[in-house]
Amino acid sequence: MYYKMDVFKSEEKYDCDNFDVHIEWKTSKGSGFSGGKLIRYLSDSKKIKIPDGIETIGKEAFVDGSFGFYNPPLEEVVIPASVKKIEEGAFLGTRIAEIKIAPGASCGIIKNQALFSCDGKTLLWILGNADEPYVVYEGRDEICVYKVPEGVDNIANDFCNNYDALIDVLELPASVIKIGELDQSFCDRFPVIRAPKGSNAIRIAKSRGWEYEEM
Repeated sequence: MYYKMDVFKSEEKYDCDNFDVHIEWKTSKGSGFSGGKLIRYLSDSKKIKIPDGIETIGKEAFVDGSFGFYNPPLEEVVIPASVKKIEEGAFLGTRIAEIKIAPGASCGIIKNQALFSCDGKTLLWILGNADEPYVVYEGRDEICVYKVPEGVDNIANDFCNNYDALIDVLELPASVIKIGELDQSFCDRFPVIRAPKGSNAIRIAKSRGWEYEEM
């Protein structure tokens, strides 16, 4: 089955049971996907391809937010060149291990096993299979540490799905000046912030009452 729905400047929702694919989007450029914003893409597949013509992937696009639907089967997303923006929290509720971005797309880049803005300064999403050397396991308890690269200055809202505390420690460089929040519906706790002593990251952690480690 293939379900689709044109939503012209509307917030109307459409739900279906026993679906293979269900897509919702907004557009003001006709009846197709052209210029559209992806509102919802629900599928029981491990791999999905965003329709060509979509320009924005919206927040929580891969879960049914009305029912708190969690989407563990989804492992890979293929993004066409038409996509220009990925909103913060777009991949909430998933453990996507691979994001493939078509050449020419201006929505972001994949490096250090995470999705970043095109200029590399904003961390948008940490992939579910992130591993060494960007993730290290410390001590007997194998504490999971993700190391954000130097030069990043913004950690977006909902940058990971920390369900079951997949990331214990977020190690940040001195360049970070902004750290977003995590949706409590999709995480057990916020990772411990590890950053240079006196850095903006440490000041943010203190002001919000988060656990932190100075280095």
